[in-house]
Amino acid sequence: MGVPPSDLLNERDARNTIENAVNTRRALDSLGIHGKAVLVTSAVHMPRALKSFRSEGVDVRPFPCDFAIKPSGSPFTLQSLLPTPEGFQQWDRLLKELVGTAFLALKGR
Repeated sequence: MGVPPSDLLNERDARNTIENAVNTRRALDSLGIHGKAVLVTSAVHMPRALKSFRSEGVDVRPFPCDFAIKPSGSPFTLQSLLPTPEGFQQWDRLLKELVGTAFLALKGR
């Protein structure tokens, strides 16, 4: 999208969002970068990611992607009430975010 590779920081050592925020802050500090950074993650994950990064003192601007939407004009049918593999995937993602958000709250973040 026109961003030079030298301007990208892709942190790969973290096992979760909190570790990603900590590692990213350390990397930015070591590079002497203290301005605003762009945080790119899925839309469903963005609220939890923002909390984690901001609690670590990383000034991020959110750039959500990977939106899950239902096409407009999709007709309602009895078949649309049946579970689908895609529906289970979306519920799995949502439940993961809810559990992760609850965990952050319990940790006081």
